Amino acid sequence: MRLMFTPSNPTRHGLRTGLLTAVLLLAASACSGEPESPRPAASPLPGASTGTAATLEATPVPMDSAVGAVVGSRLKKGQRSTTVRRASRTLSGYFDAAYFGGEWPRRDVSGAWRYFTRGAVPRARSDNHLLSNAGLDGSTETVLARRKWVRLDLFTPRDPIAGMTARVHLVFDVERGERPTRRVTVSGRLMLTRVPSGAWRIFGYDVARSAEAVAKGDR
Repeated sequence: MRLMFTPSNPTRHGLRTGLLTAVLLLAASACSGEPESPRPAASPLPGASTGTAATLEATPVPMDSAVGAVVGSRLKKGQRSTTVRRASRTLSGYFDAAYFGGEWPRRDVSGAWRYFTRGAVPRARSDNHLLSNAGLDGSTETVLARRKWVRLDLFTPRDPIAGMTARVHLVFDVERGERPTRRVTVSGRLMLTRVPSGAWRIFGYDVARSAEAVAKGDR
C-alpha cells in the first residue's frame, strides 16, 4: 500500500495540502462502517475461458460508478451526472491503459500516466507494479476484467467542486495458459483534482494489490 501526494503546482502547495487533508477526511468519513462496500466478484463472465486455453474475447465489463458522499454545498441540478461522467472518463482511461486494454504482458504502460498530474507522474512510475500490470510475467496470455467499481466522494466548499476521492475496487483474472489463473484485486483510494483544461487528474493514491490462484471451477 502506498500513500502519495505531489502538488502539481509548488506555488500553491498550501492550498493543495489543505485540499488533500479535506479529501482524505472525506474519504475516511465516507468509508466509516463501509456503507457501500463492493460485493464479491460476480459469477464467470459469459464467453470467458473455463479451461486452460486463453479466451481473447470476453463480454466487456462496464464500470459501476456513482457519487458517494458529498461534503460541502449541495450539487446543482445536473452537476452530479456531469461530474460522474467526466471523472469516469479519466478513471476508465487509466484503468484500461494500466490494467486491461491491449496485449499482455508488456512493460510499456506509459499511456497510464497521462491521467496523473505532472507532479505525480515520477512517483507513480516508481510504483508501476502496483499501479499497473507492468509486472506481469511472460506466461500471461490475457487479462479479463471481472469488476470495476468506483464511488466518488466529493469535496464542495464552493462551486465548482474542489476535489474528490475515488474509492475503487477492481477485480481481474490473469490467464497464464497451462499455469493456474491468478485473480487480482486492486482496491483503495485515488485522489483527483481538476487541471486547467477542466479534466480530472490523479494526484495521490492509497491502494493495495493482492492476487490468488483460481481453480477452474471457480472462474
